Amino acid sequence: YVPNVVKTHIDHLDDKLNEGGIGMGEVCVIAAPTSCGKSQLALNIVSRSLEKQKLPALIFSFEMPQKQVIKRMLHAISGVNPRLFKSGKVTEVQRDRVRESSKSIEGMNIFTSHSVRDVEDLVIQARALVRKNGVKLIVVDYLQLVPWDAKKFGKVSAVSDISHKIKQMAIELNVAVILLSQINREGSKGTGLELYHLRDSGDIENDADVIIMMYPESMCMNKASKRDSIGEYKNMIYKLAKNREGERDLIGSFKFYNQYGRFY
Repeated sequence: YVPNVVKTHIDHLDDKLNEGGIGMGEVCVIAAPTSCGKSQLALNIVSRSLEKQKLPALIFSFEMPQKQVIKRMLHAISGVNPRLFKSGKVTEVQRDRVRESSKSIEGMNIFTSHSVRDVEDLVIQARALVRKNGVKLIVVDYLQLVPWDAKKFGKVSAVSDISHKIKQMAIELNVAVILLSQINREGSKGTGLELYHLRDSGDIENDADVIIMMYPESMCMNKASKRDSIGEYKNMIYKLAKNREGERDLIGSFKFYNQYGRFY
């Protein structure tokens, strides 16, 4: 069975995406200011697609070592904050949840890579894992950290080249790609985000099939804090700034429960 789409398993987002998720051969860019949880959102999507669709996934993470990636996934799947272990406040029920989640991660087809020489090397690694292990979802965290040859390219043309090659990879390997991207400084100061706030390149806009711009309500994490019956969360606004084949400029909001590592 080869799925046509990787669902995000966040219903209100899947409803807005043209195919009900990220299609095979598509690149979905998630762009947000720093420390707004874009890596955690990607890991939520990975862990849910592994759990619910059994889709093998590959994560290129250039900021976090494997141990930290797994720790964050464990946080998202179990809903138990790792800090509780450090403070000694963890309950037996929470311990059991972490044990169960740990077992389920061991059974998942998840692969990580933390260093590439350049985008060509990234594609070679991806191709090998797709052929050998049937990987269907690839996360690149994040675009501006993929190395490039400074003798050949300036920063903007390098980012454009990387963006093109990642799109070509998605088509060639018939996989869904989640590509995380930084936004520029102006984007962090405004009242919302637009496509021109994508950092270093207008070509990201051309190559991507879907672009999700995410930012905290009032552009301030402190002001975005809310509370409901589950607990405290950050109200993260998102906009589908590009939605190939679907309706664009649709606005929604995620509830980001930082203590549980989960987006809803």
